[in-house]
Amino acid sequence: MLELNRIYNLKCEDGIPQLADNSIDLVVTSPPYNVGWGGYIDNRPYEEYINWLEGIFSLLYPKLCPGGRRCVNIGEGKKFTAWAYGIWRFAPESQMVRVFDHDAVFPEELPRRCIKMLSWIGAVVLDPFSGTGTTAVVAYELGRNYIGFEEVKKHYQTSLKRLRWSRHKLL
Repeated sequence: MLELNRIYNLKCEDGIPQLADNSIDLVVTSPPYNVGWGGYIDNRPYEEYINWLEGIFSLLYPKLCPGGRRCVNIGEGKKFTAWAYGIWRFAPESQMVRVFDHDAVFPEELPRRCIKMLSWIGAVVLDPFSGTGTTAVVAYELGRNYIGFEEVKKHYQTSLKRLRWSRHKLL
């Protein structure tokens, strides 16, 4: 079994099966947008991309505790917002390329709102597409446990740096 409060340099498809069933309280993630960015195989035909995501989310289902939730940041634009119950507005992450060397870091406010609303101190938060560790950093700062998977080595290394900085900041 995997340890809490770590990000693993693994594809989520390889990491999720190593999680215990009923061990995750909340999933907060932003899957690759399928536009050819960031070092992922991220330019699949649409149907293949959707099937891939469905496969990953089906792996997650038994890992969620009863009542566990999934929050997924997707890039469907108007179609998505038309289906949403509300629209959250906050500034985009302005340091993504310069500091984090990543094309699509989501702002900390997005996982912060999801984690505060849908979990509690000590809960386990999973990000299967951890990127530069935004969800893990916010989970840590809010007193939650976290697990992340990131297959791209440079993003994984950036996430470890961000977590060290966050821990230092809170001491």
